[in-house]
Amino acid sequence: MADQEHTKIPGWGVDGDPRDRPGVPMHQKPKVRTGAHWKEPERQPPPGFPVLKRVELDELTPTFGTAAPPKGLSGLLRRVAYDIPEHRVRHVLLLLMADRVDVVESRLSGGRWFGRSRE
Repeated sequence: MADQEHTKIPGWGVDGDPRDRPGVPMHQKPKVRTGAHWKEPERQPPPGFPVLKRVELDELTPTFGTAAPPKGLSGLLRRVAYDIPEHRVRHVLLLLMADRVDVVESRLSGGRWFGRSRE
């Protein structure tokens, strides 16, 4: 009897009906959507500070983030990383290091350190 209790759990079993499995749509070829009124989105105006982009790109993508402009040592590390092609491990490692340095920089400039405010 204990062996059959688990079969009553909804969605139990990897061999269940594919229509009931949430991952199945990911295994199907995506359908082409139509109806867009543009071939490429309208370009954002460039901000007043440098925006980093992949070395493989000739120009910025039509949309890009401006919430955290590169600054300080972390910004320098990001600039160096973006001069290296994305398929190189150095690119990713420098970006990870820049993230860690950015945390320390922001905490030293008045942010929180280890959950306690600097009072």
